[in-house]
Amino acid sequence: MPAAGTFAATGGVIVATAHGTDAEGHSAAFTYRADDWALRGEIVFDGAEMQLAVR
Repeated sequence: MPAAGTFAATGGVIVATAHGTDAEGHSAAFTYRADDWALRGEIVFDGAEMQLAVR
């Protein structure tokens, strides 16, 4: 597939909550926030399909 270019999504904020078990075996949820979130990668086209390849 030929690469059509690159992309950079920068200057964003991401908030994610992870649910699981803590070190003592209890159910827990932890929320993380990043104010300097960025995502970079390549844009690839294959016919009518577009694929974003994240790096």
